[in-house]
Amino acid sequence: AALMAMAADWGWNMFIVLSGTIENLREQTQKRILEDLNRGGGNCSWIGLEHLSLSSPYGQKLQDLHFEDNSRERYFTVCLKNSTRLKNLLQWIVKDKHKRQQMKILVIDDEADQASVNTADVNDINKERKAINRHLVNLVAGRDEKGRHVEGSYKAMNYIGYTATPYANVLNEDSEESLFPKNFIAVLPLSKEYFGPQQIFGVEGDDYDGIDIVRIVENEDLKVLQDIHDGYLNNIPKSLENAICWFLCGAATMRVQGYKKPISMLVHTSQKQDHHEYLSKVIENFFKKDRDIIIEYCKKIWKKETERFTKKHFREQYKDYAIEDKYIKDYPKFEEIEDEIKILLSTISNIKLGEDGELQFNEGIHLCVDNCNNSGVNSEGMFLRLAYPDKNTKLEKAPAFIVIGGATLSRGLTIEGLISTFFLRSVKQADTLMQMGRWFGYRKNYELIPRIWITLNTNAQFRFLSTLDMELRREIQQMDATG
Repeated sequence: AALMAMAADWGWNMFIVLSGTIENLREQTQKRILEDLNRGGGNCSWIGLEHLSLSSPYGQKLQDLHFEDNSRERYFTVCLKNSTRLKNLLQWIVKDKHKRQQMKILVIDDEADQASVNTADVNDINKERKAINRHLVNLVAGRDEKGRHVEGSYKAMNYIGYTATPYANVLNEDSEESLFPKNFIAVLPLSKEYFGPQQIFGVEGDDYDGIDIVRIVENEDLKVLQDIHDGYLNNIPKSLENAICWFLCGAATMRVQGYKKPISMLVHTSQKQDHHEYLSKVIENFFKKDRDIIIEYCKKIWKKETERFTKKHFREQYKDYAIEDKYIKDYPKFEEIEDEIKILLSTISNIKLGEDGELQFNEGIHLCVDNCNNSGVNSEGMFLRLAYPDKNTKLEKAPAFIVIGGATLSRGLTIEGLISTFFLRSVKQADTLMQMGRWFGYRKNYELIPRIWITLNTNAQFRFLSTLDMELRREIQQMDATG
C-alpha cells in the first residue's frame, strides 16, 4: 500500500495487485487496500475495481476510466492468480488502445512465489508455460491473452513481487520473458518488535534456540488425532486440551488487561474438510465437560506455563526486543482471570447472523470451521467460517475465536491476536511450510501469551527453515554489497 501511494504521487494511475488463489483472501486484501489508501484524504482519489472483464459494468469498463495526466483518480484491482481471472483481465486491459497509451501500470505480485513461477520444464522446448505464469508474462510484456503484441504500448509497465519465502523466485529461470527479478532483489529490514522464524525457532549454528513458546505434541496424541480424522470422536488429544485451556487463560488475561481487538486460536491438522468437521465436534464435546473441571485444568496449565516462561525468560531469550520492560505486561494471578474464563465458557457457538444480515458477536467463544465447503450460512442462521468484526464495531470485550481449517488458513489470511496454535501439518515444500506459520507477526501488549503446539519433526523443519531464511538474507545483502 505504501509503494502504491508513492507511485501514485509520481503519476502511476493503474495498479494490479495479484492476490493468492483463494477468494476470501482476495476480498480481505481489496478491502484493506481501499481503507488504507483512502484514509486521511491525500491528493489522490482511489477507486477499487472488481473482477475486470469485457463484461464489466458501466464505470468499470476501461473506456470509462480517467488516466489523463491531470486526473486525481487512481485505480486498483486485486486479481486472483487464477487462469480465467487473468485471461479476463488481459482482455479488459487491451480493449482500448487510446486508454492503454495513457496508463502507467504497476503490477504488485503478493506472495510472488505462489502460482506465479513457471513450474514447467524450461529445458523442454515443447513444454508450454504454466497458464498463470503465461498470462502474467503476457501482461508484463504488453501482449494479449494469446501472446500477440498489442498496438500502442503502455506509458509504463512495472512488475514487483513481494514474499517472505523467495526461494522459488531466486531459483527461477532467467530468460527474456520470465518473471525473474532481473532489476533488483531487496531485503526489507527486520523489525525488532517482530516475532519471526529466528525469534521463535532459533538458528542452527548460532547456538540460539529462540523464545521458549513451542510445545511438542507426543506420539500418543498423534494416534488419538488419527482416530479423530477417521471419524472416532471419543477422545481429545491431551496437547489439544492444553492448547485450548491455554487459549482460555490467554484470552481472559488479555481482556482483563484491556485488550479490545479479536483474539484467536488456530487448529490446523489437515487439508481435508471432513477432518475439520470431526475436529470441530471433538472441541465442542470438550466444552460440554463440567465447567469446574475445565477451570481446574486451566489453573494447572496456567501455573505450569507461567512458571516455565516468565517475563525474565522473555527478556533473556529476545535480547534486542525494542519495547521497554515497563510496557511489557506480566502475567496476572489466576484468580484475577478466573471470572473472565467463566464468561468465555458461557457461550460456545458459530457466529450468529442477525436479521439485518450483520454478524453478531458474543462474549463467549466463536467456533469457526474455515474451508471452501463452508461458504455461507447454515439452516440455523449461523455463519460457519472465520469473520472478524468490522474495525468500526465497538464491543464491550475482545471477541474470541477458535478457528479450524486447512488451505484457506495456510497463506495470506491474517489470524488476528493469535495466541494458541495447534499445528500438525508437514509438507515437503519449504516455502509452503514456512507460509503456514501464521504465528509470525507483531505481539504488542501480549508478548508473553503466544504458544505453539507442533510435532518434533515439524519443529526441526521450522528450525532448518529459520536458518535457511537467515542465510539467504545474508547472501542477498552480500551480493548487494559486492555489486
